Amino acid sequence: MKNRAIQGLRGLAVIAVVFDHLFGNAIPGGYLGVDVFFVISGYVITSSSMKNLDSKFFVFISGFYRRRVNRILPALSVTVVVGSILSALFINPLSLNYFTSGVTGLFALASLSNGFLIAVNSNYFSNSSELNVFTHTWSLAVEMQFYLLFPIIFYVINKSIKKTVFKAFVRIGCVAAFGASVMSFIYLSTVSHAYMYYSPISRAWEFGLGVLVAILPRELGKSTGHGFLRYLLVTSL
Repeated sequence: MKNRAIQGLRGLAVIAVVFDHLFGNAIPGGYLGVDVFFVISGYVITSSSMKNLDSKFFVFISGFYRRRVNRILPALSVTVVVGSILSALFINPLSLNYFTSGVTGLFALASLSNGFLIAVNSNYFSNSSELNVFTHTWSLAVEMQFYLLFPIIFYVINKSIKKTVFKAFVRIGCVAAFGASVMSFIYLSTVSHAYMYYSPISRAWEFGLGVLVAILPRELGKSTGHGFLRYLLVTSL
């Protein structure tokens, strides 16, 4: 989706994250650019998927996965290969960072690096995370896990919601899932940084917010949600 508002928001999010990594507190809360990306992903994927809902289930699902793989896997593979070479050249093979970087890279190829970082109880803001070449792949892993389930759920919901009897149950279920994700984020923030930060469950509400922005105009009978999205995310920054 080539909308200038979306591209502008992505650019702001990238700048915020890059500055956060390179210059520390130059932009307070710059790491929140990743959260903005999650909202944008939910919005863009939903908007794109709504255009293909008339397709048969298999065509819809296979087309969705094919586009995601073609868009992400080549760049991810190059990143892991180049990062692994740099790790071999500049990180002491006997250090713990050498091991964690290598394993994180392997898990990244399977879109599971966030799971590994949870398993080793990684703290995103610690020095050890800075020395892990592939720590940043956690966000892509969360996105891929969202992509794995989203098209199936989205297709089934949109087909069933046409039957009036299911509308209330579907909406209540979506609200409950959204609320459960928000509550898990709040609860895990007091229990485990790793689970709170890297878990797709605690991040699902951010994608859900983007989904809501995409479908709200349709529910209200409007033609576009770009203005609402721009207002929502710019004010959050």
